[in-house]
Amino acid sequence: MSDEQTLWQLQVRLAQQAFNFWATFMALAGGADNNRSLSADEAARWMCIIRAVSWVESQHGTVDGQTHGIADPMQCGNPGDSFWQELIGTATQFSRFVGGPGAGNYDTNQLPNAVAAAGTAPSGVLLSVLGDRTQGHNDSGFGPALSYFRGIVWLIHRTNTDSSIPDGKFYKCGDSSKQRLLQGAVDYNGGGDPQYGDKINAALTDSGYMG
Repeated sequence: MSDEQTLWQLQVRLAQQAFNFWATFMALAGGADNNRSLSADEAARWMCIIRAVSWVESQHGTVDGQTHGIADPMQCGNPGDSFWQELIGTATQFSRFVGGPGAGNYDTNQLPNAVAAAGTAPSGVLLSVLGDRTQGHNDSGFGPALSYFRGIVWLIHRTNTDSSIPDGKFYKCGDSSKQRLLQGAVDYNGGGDPQYGDKINAALTDSGYMG
């Protein structure tokens, strides 16, 4: 087993719990018409791109330093980033998360309370675990469970609302193709690394995902 595989086994449960929650809570849909639940293959593809992002961002929570990668494997909790500011309500504009049939629609800053009210979120993912939300992953209460949970919802959003997708909405996963997911990962990075797409593609290949 490779180092990447070994390290992923330490994180995969948290990532899977997070993805499963969002798939149900926001009624993710797939297919050409986005009119059915995700298939097992489509869900597996999402887990592959999550795995690739986790590896590129922090080598599954083993690269630390100023980025706090051990606590924040998905690197979603930087207090200076727009997503974190949206999440805690200090931004001036907010993204819209549109759920599928039977699910709700939320601005980014509405997600934390909606998740807490649902009562079904995995342990350790509520913002109430933080002493100071404005500190993001600098807060001592920030951990990998929270990182995967919040990072995955942002990855799904960035993927499914990419400007190239007609009528893109959070819940509309379409064909969950490699090209679509790869572009979503690049969008997730936000342009900070011009080589990000190549790194994600290499991570997908190295982990055996070639679909």
